[in-house]
Parts: sequence; C-alpha cells; structure tokens
Amino acid sequence: MIKKTISFNGIDNCGKTTIINRLSRCYECFIASDPFKYINVNISKQDMFSIWFEDKNISKLCDLIKFSIEERYNTILKNNFDLCLMDKGCYNFVARIAAALKTRGYSDDMIENLLIECQLKKEYIDIETIKILIVRNDIIDINSLDNSFNIEQNKIYYKYLCEQNSILMKQRNNNLYDFVLINDKIEDITNKIGEIIDKKYGKYNIT
Repeated sequence: MIKKTISFNGIDNCGKTTIINRLSRCYECFIASDPFKYINVNISKQDMFSIWFEDKNISKLCDLIKFSIEERYNTILKNNFDLCLMDKGCYNFVARIAAALKTRGYSDDMIENLLIECQLKKEYIDIETIKILIVRNDIIDINSLDNSFNIEQNKIYYKYLCEQNSILMKQRNNNLYDFVLINDKIEDITNKIGEIIDKKYGKYNIT
C-alpha cells in the first residue's frame, strides 16, 4: 500500500500535470492521473461537457466522479511504489462539483444538499498525506480555453473556472490544504515541492 500520497489541486491549466511530470523524473513514484482515465468508458469532450453543465440528472455526474475516484483509489492501493503523485484530490473534486452546480444556477442550499449526495468516502481523502493547492498568479484568459468547445460553451466553461477558483480559495481559508503555492515559474514551484517532499519524508528515493 502506498504510504505517501501527494495530491496536486487547482483549476485547469494551473500547472498540476507539468509539475507532476517534472517531479516524476526526480523521484521513484507512481502517478495517479485524472480519475476519469481509470474507468473503461469512452466519453468525448462534448459528452463530458453535457454531463457537467447540461444534463438534468445531477446524480449522473456524482456517480461518475465517485466511481472514477474509487477506481483510481483501488489502483493506487495495488501499486508497489511508496510515493504517489496525484492529479486532483478529493477536495478539488468537491470544488469542481460545486462550481459546476453554481454555473448551472443552483442556490447555495441546493448545492450543499447535492454535495451530501456526492460525498466521497473518508478513506479516499485520508490517502492524501499531503494536499497541495496550486494557485494561478494571472487572470484566466477566455481566449486560451479549449478550442474543442464553441463560443457559448467556452463562456460557460470560463464561468465554471472562475467559480471553482473562488471555491478553492474558500477551501484554502478553511485550511483544507497543507501547502498553497503560487504558480509563477514552473521550475521554482517544482523545486519548492521537492523541498516539501524531502523535509516531510527525508531525502526521498531520487532516481
């Protein structure tokens, strides 16, 4: 069982994947990528957009997230590496669900009730021994968003990213993350995380 799992959290394009890939070249580790990659379901970007922002059956979104996180969790447990670098932890997904519902126009009370329905198992959260929040130091540029979406979809996606960023900042203020790092230069932030790993676990298994 993996004893040291570091989750990297933040909005899309904040540098999570790049940082994880850089660290993986320095440490012997297992990369726990986006949980949707662990389910044997072929979902196009347009279908995924519909599930997140258009489908009236919210349970479909919650069930998909819970199932994919469970599959990733089981994969992590089966892996022999001591160190795991995780792309998006549980609190990040709570923020993403809440942001999607907020973007749809749901009230705070409705969102709170739906989040109870979507509640993730405690062991999925507890496996994250260090939770790192990566914060962008610039304003999200709507023109740099996914070109597979049309203009109206990008407006919705942009609103979702802004809502998610706001929720992540509330989580930050509630001390849900062990470390909060501003994404200025990828090299600098990668080095800072390396220092966190070495300070927490000693000089780790560097490849």
